[in-house]
Amino acid sequence: MSKKQLSGEKKRKRSNPKAVKVIKMDKSDLKPVSQMEVNMFNTLIQMSNQFGKLKQQKAEYDMVLKSLKDKRKQVSQGKVSSIMLPFGKNKYYPCDDRKVILKELDAEITILSNAIKGVSGQLDQYLEGVIGQGLQISQWADAKFSKYKPENTYSKGC
Repeated sequence: MSKKQLSGEKKRKRSNPKAVKVIKMDKSDLKPVSQMEVNMFNTLIQMSNQFGKLKQQKAEYDMVLKSLKDKRKQVSQGKVSSIMLPFGKNKYYPCDDRKVILKELDAEITILSNAIKGVSGQLDQYLEGVIGQGLQISQWADAKFSKYKPENTYSKGC
């Protein structure tokens, strides 16, 4: 028996890990080399910003629509007896006639519902555009950096 076996000492761990193959990259590969590449990223940023603005606008419209529907429900149940209706520019008048109030609220709900449909359509278009632009950038990056990919890329699985 050796001294280590007699003393019961465990194997010591290496203080330095095994050497890992380091891939050196050209610094020029990390910078956009053409105006086309710069434009791809700028387009993605602009589309993403517009998509965010449209989402915010739709959320605001949804909130106002819910408020109008709640108001209409209160009027139809007789809980609200009078509301202010527009009369010219920046002028309002009180209205007590339930039929007129319901008609006005229905018109506003219809207008807002149509606006929400339009914004939803724009959101779908921008989402498709953002995804398409992202895929284009992904393909560009794969092509540009393919020489740096390791040869054996496989997953271990579950």
